[in-house]
Amino acid sequence: MAESKLHFWLRLSWVVTYVLMLVAALDHLLRLNTDAIAYMRVAEYWSTGNFDFAVNGYWGPLLSWLMVPFLWLGVSPLFAGKMAMLISGAVFFHGSLFLVRAVGLRLVDELIVASVLALTIPSWMAENVTPDLLVAGLMAFALGQAVSLDWLTNRRRSLGAGATWGLAYLAKAVALPVGVVVSVLLALCWRLGQAENRSAVWRQLGQALGLFALVSLPWIVVISLKYDKPTFSTS
Repeated sequence: MAESKLHFWLRLSWVVTYVLMLVAALDHLLRLNTDAIAYMRVAEYWSTGNFDFAVNGYWGPLLSWLMVPFLWLGVSPLFAGKMAMLISGAVFFHGSLFLVRAVGLRLVDELIVASVLALTIPSWMAENVTPDLLVAGLMAFALGQAVSLDWLTNRRRSLGAGATWGLAYLAKAVALPVGVVVSVLLALCWRLGQAENRSAVWRQLGQALGLFALVSLPWIVVISLKYDKPTFSTS
């Protein structure tokens, strides 16, 4: 009974968070930071097919891509930017809760984290249009997969970690080196703690890094061709 009540309050915290994020986004529609202009401009280039200007090595493409469907619907770039931040806030919210569950914390701990996030995410996302929430949420999903108790035996865990690290790189380039280093370090921790399954560690790591590369490589090739040299970022 107590657990069912906790589940109820947890779901309620989801609803409260969504409502607060939406209200904050609409209430601060005209409030922009410097980076917001650049991301919205890049999104307009993508939406009109102006790839010469859309493709660049400085601004990660994922946040601008999230704005494109809204621009195609005919809404203003300001509204599209806030909707992209709303999606980013949701990714960060659920990524954080996924990580809490993955490390084995209790349901009440997840509820506490959800309550804190419900109070902090709306105000932050209302003030800024940046990929920080998006990349942090994707990194939380990747870390949650890599520290899950069944990581060694579940192929979906390694593939999920690799895919979300790749998406995190598309959100912000720093996730590429961070993802590689963290993946290797966590695999070494698994190897030291699971002597009987050492071969499984390298198999899982190889799958994770393989999908990480598969998701990241197309964008790396595109910007490398643009700058005529191997490039994963210019920032």
